[in-house]
Amino acid sequence: MEPLGQLVVNFQKPDALHQLMTTIPDIIPRGLMNNGNVCFMNSILQVLVNCTPFYNLMELIHKNTVKRFSETHSTPLLDTLVELFQEFKLSVNQKHLNNASVPTANGNVNTSKKVFGESYMAEQFYSIIYNHKRFSHLQRGIQEDAEEFLGYLLEVLHEEFVESIKQDGGLSKLSVIPNTTEEYVQDTEDGYDSLTTTSSSLSNNEWVEVGPAKQKVTINRSTKAEWSPITQLFGGQLRSVLKVPGQKPSITVDPFQHVQLDISEDSVNTIEDAFKHLSERESIPSYKTNSGEEVEAHKQTLLDELPPVLIIHLKRFTYTNDGRIKKLTKEIGYNIDLEIPAECMTASKRTGTRSRKYKLFGAVYHHGISATTGHYTVDLKWQTKNIWVNVDDTTIRPVAEKNVVHVNGTTGKDNENWDRYRTAYILLYIKV
Repeated sequence: MEPLGQLVVNFQKPDALHQLMTTIPDIIPRGLMNNGNVCFMNSILQVLVNCTPFYNLMELIHKNTVKRFSETHSTPLLDTLVELFQEFKLSVNQKHLNNASVPTANGNVNTSKKVFGESYMAEQFYSIIYNHKRFSHLQRGIQEDAEEFLGYLLEVLHEEFVESIKQDGGLSKLSVIPNTTEEYVQDTEDGYDSLTTTSSSLSNNEWVEVGPAKQKVTINRSTKAEWSPITQLFGGQLRSVLKVPGQKPSITVDPFQHVQLDISEDSVNTIEDAFKHLSERESIPSYKTNSGEEVEAHKQTLLDELPPVLIIHLKRFTYTNDGRIKKLTKEIGYNIDLEIPAECMTASKRTGTRSRKYKLFGAVYHHGISATTGHYTVDLKWQTKNIWVNVDDTTIRPVAEKNVVHVNGTTGKDNENWDRYRTAYILLYIKV
């Protein structure tokens, strides 16, 4: 057994990350009881349990660190998740599954036998959430946004990991990643995304100017990204370039833990379309320069680093002109296999050994036409048996893969449980 902070720093190593990504956990699907509009939390818990590297991370912590379980401890959310994930182990549920049949890939199953684990009440987790200062806006019995909850959850887990590293002396073992300055080199037609990197000791949080006198570039690292297993698994990086006539290009580098994709444009009909839309050059008319002159500026945002686990948020809830929130029920195409379009990446990341290919393992759906009400369910890839299941709180059904993907507007329409107002809201992919 060793302190948590010293254990997790080892996950920086490529071989450790590879093991987390490739070891298939021996788990079984279990429903989660809904004790009052908590389907938004249940859906997120289900996709995290079925996120192979995240589950393996929780399992390694469980096996190799001293058990610490207290609402007053510095890592209360992490502690309760570690214990909660144990409830999904096949060995814990085996006594209920003797002689159980296994669902087939096309969704066929002998319903007379027990196939999945019994439903579980995650009350300890809910208690930690509702008493945590970061989740003070949540009220029991009130439906909340699943994507927003996932964002807060990962953020708090990241902070708890960072704090544990500091407390347990793991900082001395963290790899030193030098800060960088980037020299703008205009070797493409527009020069938007061609940069070379050189070592520097400049602060990550300040504006810097480097490069030849005639070709200086302004770089702003707007958010300091401390390392943790959360950033290791889910963290990527966006690079935005602002070009103003008569001024140096301005580059902003931002970390992300999920990619938000605008799907409102008529030209956006697939996930790939949405990524291309994200990276389109944007015109900014009447941009005011430092001298007060109004000019037309241009901005472009590109993906600079892709995470091992890619979380995609489809922006379905938008504000109307009168300030109300509406839901976009628009159908968006996606498949099991996803390759991030090369033109959405910075020039140096478009080729080489860094993969842009992913496979879907989870989809969170929002049911309903209202932005303020509705219900959440999930489709999950049960890696142990290589099949898909749909989880609706305590109800679990095998589902054929063709009813998970959304191609040419046909998703699930031959499924007896198809719901026209069930729309994909969060898609989770793992890098291959």
